[in-house]
Amino acid sequence: MKLDKNKGITAAKGWQASGVASGVKSGGKKDLALIYSEIPAETAAAFTSNQVVAAPVIVTRELLKSESKTQAVVVNSGNANACTGEQGLANARAMIRLVKDGLNLRAGALVASTGIIGEQLEMDKVGPAISLAIEKLDTGGGQDAAEAIMTTDAFLKQAAIEVELGGVIVHLGGMAKGAGMIAPRLTPHATMIVVITTDAAIAPKLLQKSLNAAISRSFNRATVDGNTSTNDTVIFLANGAAKNKKIESNTSSDFQIFQRALNELLIYFAKMIVSDGEGATKLITYKIIGAANEVEATVIGMSIANSILVKTAFFGGDPNWGRILVAAGMAGIPLLADRLELSIGGVALVKGGQGVEYDKQIIKNVLGAPEIAVTLDLKQGESEAVCYGCDLSYDYVKINAEYHT
Repeated sequence: MKLDKNKGITAAKGWQASGVASGVKSGGKKDLALIYSEIPAETAAAFTSNQVVAAPVIVTRELLKSESKTQAVVVNSGNANACTGEQGLANARAMIRLVKDGLNLRAGALVASTGIIGEQLEMDKVGPAISLAIEKLDTGGGQDAAEAIMTTDAFLKQAAIEVELGGVIVHLGGMAKGAGMIAPRLTPHATMIVVITTDAAIAPKLLQKSLNAAISRSFNRATVDGNTSTNDTVIFLANGAAKNKKIESNTSSDFQIFQRALNELLIYFAKMIVSDGEGATKLITYKIIGAANEVEATVIGMSIANSILVKTAFFGGDPNWGRILVAAGMAGIPLLADRLELSIGGVALVKGGQGVEYDKQIIKNVLGAPEIAVTLDLKQGESEAVCYGCDLSYDYVKINAEYHT
């Protein structure tokens, strides 16, 4: 099992993709992606828990209630198609209709959008772009598709992984976007857009189960700014082209292998999204151990990761462990403060709830690195969780003050 960062959404057999410029974005930037399989694919998905929901999320949720399989996903960037009323819903449905008609699909198509909120899609641009994207579909089009879904992202995010299931090699590949308005809190029937494809054969209920489990340990433990988007969408498609023995039991060894591969892929994307946080200079991993249960460990980890005071301390390279303990105590989980132990980069800062002496030069070097590991031991149980956050720099304010959303 090895992650390949040079491959992406078309790494799995039977998948094609493209990315084109519609003109919604200025400067000829790619802004429309299309993913396609000749074989209808089993589908799992998760969406934002925000109560203000974009049109493509509404439409895709509706389609998944009636469409058992999917053959294509169209994603536009530069316009979120959110808070756009009946016209926005009509535009999202039109995008799907154009894809289905253009590809003569036997199964369904899904839609996702990301970008500016509150503006209508320019369908006179999007329509022709969908036709062009259909023409350009190719097994080598994964990188173009990953580029086309970017907004304020500093770099494209794609990866793939292969595993052996019962003597058959299967692949999982994907693409993601996200840099700001990241704190997904996805729900299993869910700005971050992620599309994952696989050529594995797997029962639809297990595909959704696998996705839910992977999300709970990746995107739902990641935050840039604590804000949940109107458009957060994760779509997972399995076309069975690898012809492995179909996975039909969650207790089988094949399912366990498949789950580990998906976990690794989604954790990679979660970390990449956080490290690309708007204005971020550091990726911070918060490992909460010694918890009574995994849920409490996660709640405490996210409380620390979302703390503005903690984030600014890391930006300034300040080992202000008091801010971390305060953020942990704000999580609403009962704590025994006199048991807490805290280390950053392996350097012990707190034992028995009190500060201890440490080498200031070593901790300075730790805090100057682009990736920082924080471990908080609650001394209250055997459970643990890992959460992902970043620092908060001057540039975050500058980017979001100047970017019209």
